[in-house]
Parts: sequence; structure tokens; C-alpha cells
Amino acid sequence: MKRYIVYGLVLLMSVPLVSCSDDDNEILEPSTEFNDNKFAVPEDATGPEADLRREFYRSTGINLLYSEILSREYVGLDAYGEEIWKEDRVDFRYNLTSMNDVAPEFTEFDSTEARRIATEYVEEYIYPHISDSSFKPFSILLVDDMLVPKYGSYGDLVDGFYYSCWRCTAMALGDVPSMDAEEKSRYASQILMNMVEEKFDKYCDDMDPFWELSGEYATERISDHDPAWDRSDMTIVYEKGYLSYYENWRGPDRDTFSDSFGNNDFDDFYSAVMSRSEDDFMEEFGMYPRIVTKYNIVKDCIRRFGYKF
Repeated sequence: MKRYIVYGLVLLMSVPLVSCSDDDNEILEPSTEFNDNKFAVPEDATGPEADLRREFYRSTGINLLYSEILSREYVGLDAYGEEIWKEDRVDFRYNLTSMNDVAPEFTEFDSTEARRIATEYVEEYIYPHISDSSFKPFSILLVDDMLVPKYGSYGDLVDGFYYSCWRCTAMALGDVPSMDAEEKSRYASQILMNMVEEKFDKYCDDMDPFWELSGEYATERISDHDPAWDRSDMTIVYEKGYLSYYENWRGPDRDTFSDSFGNNDFDDFYSAVMSRSEDDFMEEFGMYPRIVTKYNIVKDCIRRFGYKF
């Protein structure tokens, strides 16, 4: 039997970017009169999945979802005797100032056991890093897998593992049961990198020293500092405080090049801070003062907002 579904619009409250000033680090909270939280487990819901969601909220303060459908209400029959349902869904196209052109698509878990494993993974590998931080999301949607817009908000749908809107963060955790401990840790690192980067303001005041330290060399040609530069020795790059360089070919046969500093400066350091151990990083770059200082600036700024490395 064909069913008609009326989708309700979910009003999503905005969450501000995390600035680098504690005075500005204020998270908006619903007023005491806000009682219709469709992200929460309904009071009359029973069963193992409802228990999982309630316990997760009690221990983390984060609303847990296993479906983007927040509520489903039977409306009645239409003139042809077909059922009409009203659904409220998390609107993953919604941003604070715009609507994305394409929405992600989710494949839900097909068993309570799969949901339990995914929930325990978040509790063990994700939540400890953000438990007291400004990066903690209002709600988390755990799914088996997902398709996301290729270019973030538009384009063809491609395989993805993470997607978020202002009130919900979705994670694809269907492969977790087949991962070993090291793979689980790396996968969690990828998710956490996305979570923090979305809210971290890399141009905040506390990041000014990062940009100033090597800023005088930004976009300058490396050959102007080392005429013999041939890409075989990264010393000049590291001494100026950069972890990589921008390849710039020139010449009719692309047989000469004029590379420059600073193309992915913050991204390089952010990735290092979030995905590598400090001991490992310092073993490789500890002899370069500018790099050490910039690494510490990024890490300290992230840590200041409660993130636990």
C-alpha cells in the first residue's frame, strides 16, 4: 500500500564557532521553556535501543540517534484511503546562513547489536577526547554507512564517513567491528579532526603568533632563499617553519620549477597535532625551533577549549 509522508521542518539552533578567547566561548542553551526536544528519547519509548540512547545521554550529555527520523506521527487517510504520516527529520542540508544543494543519504544499522557496538566505540574512542570541550556536539547520529555530497554541500553523492549540520553529527561506523585496535584509533582520529576543525577558528587572536612566525615567507619562492633548491633537501623549508611547500612548475617542458612556501601551512600543522603523537612529531622536527613553536601554538589553542589529546 502506498503511504504519503509529510515531512516536518526541524528547527535547528545554531552553535557558534569556537573562538580563542574564553570570554567568547559561550554555548547557547535552550531556555527552560523548551520542552519538545525531538532529539531526546521519548518518555514512553521502551526496548534495548531506547535504553542505549538514554544511558548514552546520561553518561555524555549528548543526544544519541540511530535514525535521521526524529518523530513519526500518523495523520490519517487521504481521499483514496492511503495512509498519511508526518515525519520530523534532522535537516542535514541546513547551515546557519544557507541551505546545501544536496543532502547526504544514510544506511541505518540493521540490528540492535550493531548499534550497541557503534555506541560503545564512540564512548571509548571519541567521547573521552571531547567530554569537557566546546567541540562536543548536541547530538550524534550513528549509521552503518553514508553517501555525502562530493564537494561538501553539492555534487554527486560519494562514500563518506562523517557529515554534520548545526545540531547533529553523523558518523558511519559499519566497518568498526572488522577493525583492530590500531585501525579503530586511526578512524577515530579522522572523525575527531573533522569535529574540531568545523568549530575551530584558525584566525582567532590566539593563533596570531602562528601566522606571524613564518608569515614573512608566505608565498615567497624558495629559490630566492636557496638558489640551489632542487627538492631533494627539505632543510630550508623546515628552517622557515613550514612542513611542506607549494610546487610551481615553469618552463615550456616543465623542466624547471619555482616552488614557494606556505601553501597548506595551517592544515599541515593541524593534521600533525591531531593525528600524530607529540613524541613522534618532535623526533622528526624537534631540531627546528619555528616548527616546534607553531606546533605548540596549535595544540595549546585546541587544548584550551577542553580537548583531551
